[in-house]
Amino acid sequence: MEVNRYLRKDRPTKKGYMPIRIKVTFGKELYLSTGERCKPEHWDEEKQQMVGKAPFATQINDKLNLWEKTLHQINRDFEEKSEVLTPAKLKEEFDLRIKPKPEPEPEPALYPYPGMEEEQPAEEPQSEFFQLFNQWCDWLANKRQKGTGRRTSPNTIKGVKSSIKRFEEFEKHRGTPLTLDGCDKAFYQEFENYVLNTLKQEINTFGKHVAKLKSFLKWCEEELDLDVNKKYRRFEAPSVYVGVDALSARELTAIYSIDFKSEDIRNKVYAAYSSKSDFDINGPEISAKLKDLEIARDVFLMCCYTGMRISDVTKLDYSYIRDEHIEIPATKTLNTCYIPLYDDALFKPNEILAKYDGLYDTCLPPSPLINEYLKKIQSFVKLKRLNLSTKIGRKTFVTLKIYQGVPTRLIMQATGHKTESAFNRYAGIDTNELIQEFKRQSAKMGARLGTKSGH
Repeated sequence: MEVNRYLRKDRPTKKGYMPIRIKVTFGKELYLSTGERCKPEHWDEEKQQMVGKAPFATQINDKLNLWEKTLHQINRDFEEKSEVLTPAKLKEEFDLRIKPKPEPEPEPALYPYPGMEEEQPAEEPQSEFFQLFNQWCDWLANKRQKGTGRRTSPNTIKGVKSSIKRFEEFEKHRGTPLTLDGCDKAFYQEFENYVLNTLKQEINTFGKHVAKLKSFLKWCEEELDLDVNKKYRRFEAPSVYVGVDALSARELTAIYSIDFKSEDIRNKVYAAYSSKSDFDINGPEISAKLKDLEIARDVFLMCCYTGMRISDVTKLDYSYIRDEHIEIPATKTLNTCYIPLYDDALFKPNEILAKYDGLYDTCLPPSPLINEYLKKIQSFVKLKRLNLSTKIGRKTFVTLKIYQGVPTRLIMQATGHKTESAFNRYAGIDTNELIQEFKRQSAKMGARLGTKSGH
């Protein structure tokens, strides 16, 4: 038996996709339609399989391999039985082995009782719309990003699944199923009213859901060549800048100034942890907690002092340090970051590095529970206006460097940002510094004009 796979070049779709067909030769011939399609540039004629980064290439190749393996197994089985294999018998046996068997009907209960049906509700089958939506989510999860070669981040996929769930709830709310053709202006306005007025959610939340919907519909149109309502292209995905959480210079200094050897901090740590276990205030357990908290504080400060993500601070070793700067490819984007290494009244990266010099393989010790410990550190300085986490560090660096007067293009070289629009999402507002800077500029202008600035 010989099994060959090929593209039906006589049946291209408008988008250039061609059906994948299987030809089985065993003295006779049988043609099988796989139900899959592929563009010629994604097909290797010699290997008879999909290549490159084509959508679902791995899944489709697995399917083709399974079909071929099944066909050869059927041929062997018939040879062992010395039974003549005809195209009709091959097709019949192939369908039995490949196509899923229908689920057996559940037997009725011998002694039904009231309410039994409510206890075991039948799951409703997914509509085509949400089957495709989830299919796109799976495709996105396996997609590798250009430049980095990495798969889509788990957080991105988590956001997609959240949007899918929101649209499922919207479908239940409106009482009519969602369809690719039904994504028109009326649908958009109805969904907008549902999110903003019924759910009382923010405009940015609405915009994020719409952005994911548009990406999904574009994938259906361009990758699967499906009929989609073209009105979706005009859907607006609003995004309103609401500022970012970043520490002020005073707050950063307060965290730096925590003395983990002080009696006050030891008492606070003892109060926080002794209720869960019978610890002695001067015992090794509390001392160990103090050390872990201090390490977490220092690792966080390094994020603030350098603008590096926690993933980059964690991997930082001396191979990345060049005299007076750090030169390191960002783990997330692979963009090279050029970070000056010098200490001033606010930023003290060299002091942190010197503290742990030579003690570990990396420049800083590991801190796997850092975000948990940052909650305690936040309480030590009575910081209540934001939730302290490692993400605050990078935003604090950007915000405070701007207020120090460092040009944006230089800060972007340190953070690895390529566009100002992406960079601006990391810039927060230090209201105290904002007011002082306005006063300084007003005083300069007043001096030039020979007048006094207002109070």
